[in-house]
Amino acid sequence: MLDKPPQKRRLETRAKLIAAATEIVTENGYDALRVEQVVDLAGVAKGTFFSHFEDKNALLAILIGEHMKSIWADVSKTNPKSSLEICQAVEPFLVFWGTERIVFDVAVNFSGIDPENSDNGIAEIFGAQIETAVKWLSAENGKNFRDDQDPVLLAEGVQAFVMQVVALHHCCAPDDRPWVERLHPYLSAWLDAR
Repeated sequence: MLDKPPQKRRLETRAKLIAAATEIVTENGYDALRVEQVVDLAGVAKGTFFSHFEDKNALLAILIGEHMKSIWADVSKTNPKSSLEICQAVEPFLVFWGTERIVFDVAVNFSGIDPENSDNGIAEIFGAQIETAVKWLSAENGKNFRDDQDPVLLAEGVQAFVMQVVALHHCCAPDDRPWVERLHPYLSAWLDAR
């Protein structure tokens, strides 16, 4: 019997590691993921893990990036016409990033990586968020939003306020208000036509 080509074997091993990590995260959450558990479940040596991933966060970034892509597939189909509707549209990201601090930390840490040289999708989604928000805020979408600033700047502000609300959630006193209620004062002040 012939051995599998090295590249195919490498891809299969990587897929096993990702599948094992996915199973652990599904059962116990992102914060519970440990390299030792992943290699045990995948049936590989710890050194093999590190030949595929720089560290645990690099693997988490792939899992988180996949989840972000699935969220974005729905969010990008919306066409909000007000700052409140934008809050409602991005609420799934607030919920996901707000559930576990590690999710938010990894998403932020990998958001600035060159999407062309990354396989986790996080930077790509951050870019897609801006592109979609620009469409939402453009003049063609109506005059419900301020028009005295470039839509790109306004879109970057939307993204910054979303991240600020989640950062405050993780770093400050607990706030039991719904996510939309926490985000809307910022977006209303930033976006609403004057």
